[in-house]
Amino acid sequence: MQLDLRRLLLFLVPLLLTPRYSYSESILQAPTTGLYLGTFASYPDGDATTLGNSIADFKTNAGKSVVWAIVLSEWGQALEFPKAQALAAHNQGAIPFLRILPRSIPDETYTLDPVLRLDLILKGDFDAQIRQWADGARDVGFPILAEFGPEPNGFWNQWSGIFYQNGPALYAAVFQRIVTICRAEGASNITWFFHMNGEDNPHNPDNLMTQYYPGDAYIDWIGVSVLGAQINADFWDEFVDVMDSAYNEIIAVSAVRPVALVETAVIEDPKDDNHKAKWITDSYHFLKANRWPRLKAYSYWNEISGTAPEVDDMRINSSPQARSAFRAAASDSFFISAPLWGRASPAQKAGNKLRNFNLR
Repeated sequence: MQLDLRRLLLFLVPLLLTPRYSYSESILQAPTTGLYLGTFASYPDGDATTLGNSIADFKTNAGKSVVWAIVLSEWGQALEFPKAQALAAHNQGAIPFLRILPRSIPDETYTLDPVLRLDLILKGDFDAQIRQWADGARDVGFPILAEFGPEPNGFWNQWSGIFYQNGPALYAAVFQRIVTICRAEGASNITWFFHMNGEDNPHNPDNLMTQYYPGDAYIDWIGVSVLGAQINADFWDEFVDVMDSAYNEIIAVSAVRPVALVETAVIEDPKDDNHKAKWITDSYHFLKANRWPRLKAYSYWNEISGTAPEVDDMRINSSPQARSAFRAAASDSFFISAPLWGRASPAQKAGNKLRNFNLR
């Protein structure tokens, strides 16, 4: 019998390219050395094709593939799993990182959301929709990452604890409820991130990162946002200064969970064409020097916003200098593009019952 080499290759290549994981080993593990590289490749229209193209553009400009890409899940628009967008990220070789945004108005309103309120979610008013979302996550066919209500310690988010009595504890209990529902629906392919802003804003004893934490039984990674200037009027913070100020508080959240820099970026400095490139290069040197040893992932927010002349361009290709600086850093094997999968820890498996919070 003559061997049909073409048919054999068509059979073998998909097997070789398929990631070696199963749902029993679908929790993203921290690398032993180096940092995972990820991106929030912005796609303002929410379209899956635009998202795929944005991820592809980021990889081209970075000169490297990414471990994950952020996929927005706007619960106020449709409390269902965004399968098309998740597939768009997956088809680009990136793990879809679902950013769950519990808001009925898709923008920062600096006030309490009138519909998707945390107290109503905890009460169970949205349990049916959350189960539907969990079923979509379970059935997508590959592991995903997810976070609920990022940066709740920031006053710009409708789910911030500052808008509720005993808000941080309420947020933690809601997060627990969502994780518990997802696990009960069999969505064991989700790695859960707890994502805080690097600075408590407002900074007061009732709005600290640790007060929002649902517990190690529910969370796999601790995430943090550390940003430079985002608009021209911003003070120019150097990366090392912002990261230093956030690090001790973020590692106090959990003694064992790995830390991810889930969101970092900076615009061009209108006074210095080389400042952004230097900011990127300096960031890389401090990261590689292991200044923050619990940090195991780095994800860049690749977005442009505004209209001329007030354009805020945080993309890595906002200038030739910035692009060259990022490509030079990303070319180092220190930045990792291949994920490591493993089983849930006993603490994670134990998180099937809601922890009781005093919400009075």
